[in-house]
Amino acid sequence: VRELFGNVFSVTRDEDFLSHESPSHEVVMSFTEGDGPGPDPIDLQWDFTGPVSLLWNQAVVEILLDKLHALCTEEKWTTKPRSDEYWKEVIKQKFNRIKVIW
Repeated sequence: VRELFGNVFSVTRDEDFLSHESPSHEVVMSFTEGDGPGPDPIDLQWDFTGPVSLLWNQAVVEILLDKLHALCTEEKWTTKPRSDEYWKEVIKQKFNRIKVIW
């Protein structure tokens, strides 16, 4: 997951998220209400102003899971396969650790 976050967010340490900007409240609300496009997979942003259970952040988790699968295939990882639920939980735990720093 560390490598995934490094690739997606261009960070090497959790502290690097101190300069992370969350999406605007309007953008998040538009997505939540079904009017907006949601998180951009190319320029992914967590909403650290809300919990990981926020609809926006859940969409980020799904995008990260897709990117994790692609990274695993691309780099031919030999790690023991884990379920999507396992990886989602690990990603959520990482979010919560970073949010404390942010």
